[in-house]
Amino acid sequence: MRPHIGAAFVFSVFACACGGIDRFEHVITDSATIPGTINMGPFSLNYGGAFNGTDLSKAETFRNNDVSPDDVDGIFIQSVTIQGTKPIDRLDVLFEAMELAIEAPGLPRLPIASKRGFERSNASGLNLDTNQNIKDYATSETMTVTTNVDIKQQPAFETTIETTVTLIIDINLPL
Repeated sequence: MRPHIGAAFVFSVFACACGGIDRFEHVITDSATIPGTINMGPFSLNYGGAFNGTDLSKAETFRNNDVSPDDVDGIFIQSVTIQGTKPIDRLDVLFEAMELAIEAPGLPRLPIASKRGFERSNASGLNLDTNQNIKDYATSETMTVTTNVDIKQQPAFETTIETTVTLIIDINLPL
């Protein structure tokens, strides 16, 4: 091996070992209830927790990785899944279509995932509608995730749907 190639290889291995992580996942999960009395047609699911006013800079995964919003190069959506939990868990019976979007103060509403036609299952991945860097949304103090759905069949009983958004956080590595 030539000396300059060997030195470059040793330096790159050392730099990788000391540089720390440059990406990590952050998962946001929330649930919404479809009332048994909803009229058929489009409506918004009302989430009661993590999708309302998410501030990733205060999230445990950011603290555990010692990351602040200034350290972030980009935030990208890796996946969006929904799951019927109780009492009606078959998505093909409940939904004709679904769209998720994110919103943040001073930024336009951004559709992130959608699906029309659900397979016979209690869980489904949605089609991602963007590969856009959502850093400005996700690091704002109050990012919200909203959902519009077209109900296929009105549930006879109150039904709970769980939605999970998995993000990839890409951070700056100090030199």
